[in-house]
Amino acid sequence: MGKVKLILGIYNSQPPEEENSVVEEFYQRAYKTFLTTLYNSPSIKLSLYYNGALLEWIENSHPEFLSVVQEMVNSKQVEMLSGGYYDPAQTLLPITDRVGQMEKLTTYIRKNFSKKPRGCFLAENVWDSSLVSSLKTCGFEYIFLDDNQFKASGILDEKLCRPVITEDQGKIITVIPINSKLTNMYLRSNPQELIDYLQENSHLDGVFTILFKGEYLNSLELDSKGIKSWLEEFNSLLEENSSWIDTINTGKYVKQIQGSLDRVYFPQYSINGMRNKPLPLISQKELNRLTRHLGALGDVSHWINSGFFKQFIARYYDSSLIYSKMTYISLLVNQIKGDRSRKKTAREELWRTQSHYVYWHGSHLGIYDKKLRSRTYKFLLEAELSTREKGIFKAGISHIDINLDGKKEALYQGDNYNSYISANGGIIFELDFFKSNLNLLSTVQRVEESYHTDDNNPYGYDSYPRKMFHDHFLESSITPENFLKNEYNELGNFIDGVYDYDSLNRESKYIVLLAKGLVNCSGSKHNVSIQKKYLFNKKGLVLTYNIENHDELPLETTFSPEFNLSLSGIEKKEIPSLSSDKEYFLLDKITKTKNINNLIIEDKSDNVTVNLSFSNETSKFWSIPQYSKSMKDGELLDLYQFTTFLPQWDIKIGPNKVWTLAINLSLS
Repeated sequence: MGKVKLILGIYNSQPPEEENSVVEEFYQRAYKTFLTTLYNSPSIKLSLYYNGALLEWIENSHPEFLSVVQEMVNSKQVEMLSGGYYDPAQTLLPITDRVGQMEKLTTYIRKNFSKKPRGCFLAENVWDSSLVSSLKTCGFEYIFLDDNQFKASGILDEKLCRPVITEDQGKIITVIPINSKLTNMYLRSNPQELIDYLQENSHLDGVFTILFKGEYLNSLELDSKGIKSWLEEFNSLLEENSSWIDTINTGKYVKQIQGSLDRVYFPQYSINGMRNKPLPLISQKELNRLTRHLGALGDVSHWINSGFFKQFIARYYDSSLIYSKMTYISLLVNQIKGDRSRKKTAREELWRTQSHYVYWHGSHLGIYDKKLRSRTYKFLLEAELSTREKGIFKAGISHIDINLDGKKEALYQGDNYNSYISANGGIIFELDFFKSNLNLLSTVQRVEESYHTDDNNPYGYDSYPRKMFHDHFLESSITPENFLKNEYNELGNFIDGVYDYDSLNRESKYIVLLAKGLVNCSGSKHNVSIQKKYLFNKKGLVLTYNIENHDELPLETTFSPEFNLSLSGIEKKEIPSLSSDKEYFLLDKITKTKNINNLIIEDKSDNVTVNLSFSNETSKFWSIPQYSKSMKDGELLDLYQFTTFLPQWDIKIGPNKVWTLAINLSLS
C-alpha cells in the first residue's frame, strides 16, 4: 500500500477597501500566525489562496509577509492558487468579467511570485458547469469542490477521495474533492484525531484534501498562541508519520494522474452550509423537516440541495438591485471603445462591486452590512462616471428594465445625480449623489431569517422595500412606535400597487405615473387615483401629487409619502441632523414635529445635505431610525440600517375633487 496523500490548503479573502483595523486583526491573529508556523515546517507542502484585495492590503501594510511567501514558493513548499481577483461568486458574473478577474489575479501572482498558478479557487464553492470554459480560457488545470458536491453527483463513499474530470462545451478540467470532515476537524479537534482519521481511511484510493478558511482562525476560542500550538503539534505529527503520510504539491499530483480519471457532471452548488439559505424561510423550514425525517435512513443532506447561490438575488430585494446595477454597468464598461485608460479605470471599479460578500447573508453580515452596501455603490458610481465620455454625455431620461424584473423603469441620469423610478409603487428606488459617490437609498428590506424568534427580534420585518415616496393612507391616531413595530392599518392599496407610465417627456425631463386604487374611509372604500409627476432639474427634482377622489362621498384621511435615507453618520457617531423652520433634531432617535414647510437633513460624514420643501404645511412629521437584528459568526447584533421619514397631511377631498401637493427635493 502506498502513502496516504494529503493536500493541505488555506484560503483567505477580504472585501475591497475593508477597514484597516479589521484586516489588521485578521492578519495578526490568522494570516501571520498560520504562515509563520508552516514556514518552520518546510517539509509540509501547502496550497495558498489570497484574493486580490487582501494581497493589495498586505503589499501596502506588511510587504515582509509577501517576501516569506515568495521564499516558500521558491522552495516549492507553497503552491499559489488563483481565482477571481475580488473573490466574486463567479456564476453571477458576465463571462468577460469572470475571465478578466481571474486573469488579473493570475497576472499579480505571476508578477510577484514568479510562478503562474495552475489551480483555481472558487469563492464559497459556488459552481455551475458553465464555469469550465472560463476556467480553461484562463489556463487553469484544476479546481477544488466540496465532497458533498461529489456525493450529490452520485459518487459513492469509497470513491470520495478520487479526483475526477468534468466537462462543458468540449472543455475539460480536473476537480479535486475537499474532505469536509477533515476540514471541519482542522484546528477544532485534537491533532491526533486527524491523524487517526487518515489512518482509519488509509485504504481509500485518491487524496485527502484539507482546504481551510483562514478567517475562521479569528473566530476560534483559541488565541494566537493556542492556534500556533495546535499547528505545531499537527505539523509535528505529520512529520513523525511521514513514512505513510505525504503532503503533496497539488499541481504536480494533478499532472501525474491525468488520463486515469472518471468523468463526472456536478449540479449547481455552493458550500454545504449555504445550500438552503437562498430559499424563502418557509421553504428552508420544510426542507429541514424533510432532512430530519429522512435522517433515520442516514445522512441524506447532500441529496437535498434546492438552493443555489443565485437564488440569493431573489431572496434579498436589495441584493437584486446591486446585482442588476452591476450587470448594467458591466454592459456600459464593455461598450467603451478606443479609450483604453478610461475603460481600464471603469473596469477596475466594476470588478470591486462583484465581490461575493454583499450579495448574500450567511456567517457574515453580507447584505445587512450597511458599510459594505455603501462601498459597493461607491464603486458602482465611480465605474458609471468613468463610462461617461466628457463632452458627449448629456443628462436625460431613459426607459429600460434596469432591475431585471420584466418591467421598464424610468431612469433620470444627470451630471450631479441619478434618480431611478419603478412602476411598482411609483417609488424612487435609487438616488445617487455623485459628489459623494453615494446612493442615498442603499437601504435593506429586512426579512425573517432562520435564527429569528418571536423573542429575539424587536425590529420586525419589511413587507415592502424601504425606498422613497411610498404612498400611505393612515389612521390619524397612529404613533411612530406603531409604525416602527408595523402595528397599524394600511388604509390604501398603493404601497404594492403598480403605477402606469402616463407620459415620459425626455426634452422637458419629466415623467408622469398614474395609479387607481381604493382607500378605506369611515368603513367604506373610496375609489381614488394618484398621479405622480417627477420633474428633474440639475440639483434635484420636484414631485407633484394629484390625488383625486372618484367617490360620491368625501374622503377624509391622512396621506403620508414615506421616504427613507441611508445615513452613515449614525454608525460613525457623527449624528445626522434634521432642521426645520422651527426646530433642530439629531436623528439618532425617534423625532416628532409638525406644521413645517421646509426641512434640511444633513449627514456630515457622507458630505451630503438633503433639502426638502412642501407646498402644503405638514400636519405631522416623524423620523424613525431603523435597525435590524442580524447574525455574524453566530452572534446576534443590533445594526442601524436606515432612517424612515414620514411627512403627513390630514386631508379632506370632496367628491370628484383633487388634492395637490408638491415636494421639492435638492441635493448638495
